[in-house]
Amino acid sequence: MISTTIATFDETSWTRLRGVIEACKTRSNQVEQLNALFEEDAPLYENIQVCNLEVKIEEKRLNIIKLKRKLEILQKMLNSKRRMLYEVDEKLEKKKQDLEKINNKADSAGIKSATLLEENERIKKALFVHCRLFAVRKVSLIREVFDIFKIEIDGGPALRKARVERKDCRCVLVDTIRNLHLPHSNCVIGHNELETQAAFGCLVHALMVIAEILDYEMRYPLIASSSYSKIINPINDNIVLPLYNWRKRIDRDQFIEAMQCLERNIGQLRVDCGIPTHVTDKTLSVLTEWFHVISGMKKMPLYDRPVENIQSVSSLFVNSDLDLPLSFEN
Repeated sequence: MISTTIATFDETSWTRLRGVIEACKTRSNQVEQLNALFEEDAPLYENIQVCNLEVKIEEKRLNIIKLKRKLEILQKMLNSKRRMLYEVDEKLEKKKQDLEKINNKADSAGIKSATLLEENERIKKALFVHCRLFAVRKVSLIREVFDIFKIEIDGGPALRKARVERKDCRCVLVDTIRNLHLPHSNCVIGHNELETQAAFGCLVHALMVIAEILDYEMRYPLIASSSYSKIINPINDNIVLPLYNWRKRIDRDQFIEAMQCLERNIGQLRVDCGIPTHVTDKTLSVLTEWFHVISGMKKMPLYDRPVENIQSVSSLFVNSDLDLPLSFEN
């Protein structure tokens, strides 16, 4: 059995319902009135619609203008970037061309350098040959000097030829130049003064000729004047020292100093050739030994000297035992 519920209304409910119905009728009447107004005045509605459309169109137009301005700015930026890229491309192309030029120059310079190196080696070899020829020629000229001045060294009783007895000389070894006896410097005093002076004059003359051949600057300049030759000591205010006259004590001191300067000249010549000098008082013997070494007639330990330099007196060495510089070995 289904139960049914019956709604009951009181006066309040009916009053509220009546108010709602009246409000609906009022709204409906207002709507009908407004519709009637629109139907009676249609152009006004259309004008409003047109105005709304114009407003929207204006808004769109302004938006388009803004977008166009942005587009123009972007276009300018794009053109600027393109211009920059074009300039960069031009610079890169120029750098590429410059690099190619540099590479071409480097290649040509490398070829030229190789050619110059070959030419340099050829010239070095030719110069070395000429240096050797010059050295041989110089040694030959110095040999002629020794022959002209007849420098002879006494090798002792075993090697000595018939000796002429001399009353004024008790030397065991008699070294001569132009057949004039030049005693060792430590025993000059007491010998024949005129002969010794002449021997010193010949020695000074021979040394000056050798220096001229070698284009060599003597440490103590020489003045050749036959038996009255002199030597200058630049260390002692360029004093001129005589290689003669030792009778007086003051003259003897200067004479001994002159002999020492002469020995230093020979010693310096030997040192510049790399030849050590242990004994200096045997003047002619020391000079002759120097000639024997540079001509290859005698071998002895040498100092390191630039034998390949033609401007050095050490270039006189022509013996094959000397080590050649690496650049001239081939």
